[in-house]
Amino acid sequence: MKKSVIFPIIILSFLNSCGLKQPTQGMGPERDNGSIYVKSNPAGAQIILDGTDQGKVTPDTLYAVPVGNHTIRLFKEGYQSKPDSFVVTVEKNKLTALAVTLEKIERLGKIEVHSFPEGGEIVVDGQTTGRSTPDTIALEPGPHLIEIIKNGYRNQAKEINILQDSTVVFNANLPIFQRVLFESFANVSCIPCVPATENLLRFVEKDTTNQYAIIEYFAFWPSRNDPFYNVAPDDVNERLQYYTISGLPTLYLNGLVKLTDEDVKDSTKLDQSFYNTLNEQNSPVGISVSKQREGNTLTVQIEVFDFDSNFLGTDHKLFVAIIENEIHLSEPPGSNGLKDFEYVFRGFLSSSTGDPITLPAVPFTITYQIDWPNDWNYENSRIVAFIQTEASKRVVQSSIN
Repeated sequence: MKKSVIFPIIILSFLNSCGLKQPTQGMGPERDNGSIYVKSNPAGAQIILDGTDQGKVTPDTLYAVPVGNHTIRLFKEGYQSKPDSFVVTVEKNKLTALAVTLEKIERLGKIEVHSFPEGGEIVVDGQTTGRSTPDTIALEPGPHLIEIIKNGYRNQAKEINILQDSTVVFNANLPIFQRVLFESFANVSCIPCVPATENLLRFVEKDTTNQYAIIEYFAFWPSRNDPFYNVAPDDVNERLQYYTISGLPTLYLNGLVKLTDEDVKDSTKLDQSFYNTLNEQNSPVGISVSKQREGNTLTVQIEVFDFDSNFLGTDHKLFVAIIENEIHLSEPPGSNGLKDFEYVFRGFLSSSTGDPITLPAVPFTITYQIDWPNDWNYENSRIVAFIQTEASKRVVQSSIN
C-alpha cells in the first residue's frame, strides 16, 4: 500500500537560526530583475518560462525575472497558440505585459500518462506541458514523443501515436539515477588545496556519466579569515568534527572513501575511486530535488522514495545543502592565489546534523523556505540533497537539482 507522508513547510530564519551569516560583500553580483504580466483568452493557461513551469495560470504576474530576453509558452488542454512561444524582453524594475489568444483544437485524442514513482514532468515533443504524472492530456491526432522527467531518476521517452477521439495509456517505470557524493574540504590559504581543486575540476570536465554531486566546504585553517567558511561556520565545523578531519586537502566519496595528501592530487586515484564507489552503489533509494524562487523567497522540495520500503531506518539522516558555482573574484581571498571557485558550500537548509526521515518513505516529502540573500547568485546556485547513515557515515544516495 502506497503511503504519502507530507511534512509541513518549514520556515527557516536561514541566516540566523541555522548558523549562516550574512554573505561577505562582493562575493557575487546583485541581480537586476523585472516582472512579466501574462494573460490569455481564454484564461487558465499554465505559464512556462524558459522551459520551466511557473506553477501559475493566466492571468498572473511573474516576479523577480532577470533582465534580458525570455521565452514564454502557454499550455491549456485543447488549445494552441500561434506561434507556440513568445520572446519577451524584461527591463530592470519594469513590468512587461504579454497577451495571447488561444485557438481551440477541434478534434483531439488523449493520452493517459503514469509513472512510478509519480510526480514526473510530462514533456510532449520536447516542450514541457506544466503537468505531472498521473495525468491525462488532450493532443492533436498523430505521432508525439512523450517523455517523463523526474529529478533523481533516469528519463523515459517513447513515441506514441495519438488517435482521434480515443485515449492511449503510457506507463513508465523510472530507474533511480545513482550518484556519488564528493565532499571536499579546503581553505583559501591552503597551498596544497590548489592542485587538489584542479584535479577535481579536471575530473568534472572529463566525466561523461554526470553521476556525481560535489560540495566544497572551506575550513577555518590555515586562515580563519576564509570568507566562505565565515558564511556558515557552524555547519562546516559540524562536518569537520563528524569526519574528524585534521588536515587539508581532504576528499570523501560517499562518506566512506577518504583521499588525502597526494591521493587527492592524483588523477588516476581520483578516477578509480569514483568508478569503484559508483559500481558498488546499488541504492534502492531515489531522491528528487526541486527549487523555485518567487520574489526573494526560495522554496525547496525534497522527495525521498524507498523502493525497498524497509531499507531506510532511523539511523538515516537527510541533509540539504546550497552550493554556488562560478564565483569569480577580482583578487584572491587567501594566500593560495585562487580567485575562481566552484561548488562552494553556502550552508545547510536541513539541520547540520541531518533531518530525520519519516518512515516508510514511499514517499517522504519535506519543504524548506528561506529568504534568498541578494549577494548570492540564484542562477548559479544548486541544491544538493543526500542521505547518510549516521553511524557508518555511508552516503546511500545523493541528488542535485
